[in-house]
Amino acid sequence: MRMSSLAAMAAILLGATQVQVDDMAKTARKPFNVTIRVFDSTKGPERGQDYVLPVDSPNAEHAVASTTANAASFTETMEGG
Repeated sequence: MRMSSLAAMAAILLGATQVQVDDMAKTARKPFNVTIRVFDSTKGPERGQDYVLPVDSPNAEHAVASTTANAASFTETMEGG
């Protein structure tokens, strides 16, 4: 591939990325309070602890989905391990 072809492809990719970023920046976000419950599965959810997490999101569905995904990736260090 010639150098000018590579430069043109890079400019197209950068332009496409900029359009995507600009579109994302225009999305209005609203504040939501999402409650999650952290519990030991051997003891049941009734013995868990609730946390209210503030989330800025375009809508309630997205707020719950993103909070759930973040909570699922959270791991707590076990005592002695």
